[in-house]
Amino acid sequence: LSITTVLSFSGCDLVEKTPEAQQKTVVAKVNKEKITKGEFDKKYNMQIGQIEAMYGVKVDGNAQVKDYVEKMKPQILDNMVTETVALQKANELKVVPEDKELNEEVDKKYKETETKLGGAEKFNEFLKSMNVEPDYYKGMIKNSIIFDKLYEKITSDVVVTDTDITNYYHTNIYDFTEKPNKMTVSHILCKTEDEAKKVADEINKGMKFEDAAKKYSKDPSVAQNNGNLGEIYYSNKANPNQYDQQFLNGAINAELNKVTEPVKSSYGYHLILVTKRETYPEKSLDSVKKDIETELTQTKKDEKFKGELKGWRDKSKITKHEDRL
Repeated sequence: LSITTVLSFSGCDLVEKTPEAQQKTVVAKVNKEKITKGEFDKKYNMQIGQIEAMYGVKVDGNAQVKDYVEKMKPQILDNMVTETVALQKANELKVVPEDKELNEEVDKKYKETETKLGGAEKFNEFLKSMNVEPDYYKGMIKNSIIFDKLYEKITSDVVVTDTDITNYYHTNIYDFTEKPNKMTVSHILCKTEDEAKKVADEINKGMKFEDAAKKYSKDPSVAQNNGNLGEIYYSNKANPNQYDQQFLNGAINAELNKVTEPVKSSYGYHLILVTKRETYPEKSLDSVKKDIETELTQTKKDEKFKGELKGWRDKSKITKHEDRL
């Protein structure tokens, strides 16, 4: 009876584990490799250090920030799982350098970072503020080197053709003007095309656009701006806020100072009014060809590696214990 009682208590976690035992608790398993609570805590504490340094607030002293960080735990663990999958594949494909070469590269990168931050003392202070031990940081460098080797191996056959470059240039021509083209845009957002047409009729009969926006627009910002979005760039790359591409195309093609027909976007139907434009000459394809090739090559490499990584992960046997974090 006594033995049964003790075992029951243990199963219900009423017998607390020692700190050392807690650190060895398995929080995830990737194929045959275990991720322990101790390993997770190092990564988690580093995230806390980064947040505290960035926002100048102590996590333990701010309930809202603490709650936010707690909610990060599953994602941090998931990232560790993905990293483990990648490192396992790197070993399988034999892209991991020999220990001597790898350690030399780690030491070199460590010293470079130390120098950039003003020497050993300042670098150690920085690591301490990030809740990171020097050896752990070196381990991060080591993994990043291996990851880069794996990335190079997987993406070495990526090719960008002249046709790819030409198509990209013409499809994204507003990225290649001497200065970014821009326009002053107002809009009214309606749920349906019929609603938008009825609002357009009222405007055509004399209602001011901003009054119609205040009365009918479903855009939450209308209370502050009366539907006026201010200056918008033709290229979404230049816009601080990204716009639905269908809406942006509608504004680009709108006749100046004339309300458009309803323009469909992922949000509904828009009546768009453009009151000002600034447009500039296009750069020649030859002058931007190298930049486009660089961008497309990186994009294609990222897409290929991301797809391969997902495939490796899908084929891996993964177990996660988020309740142990």
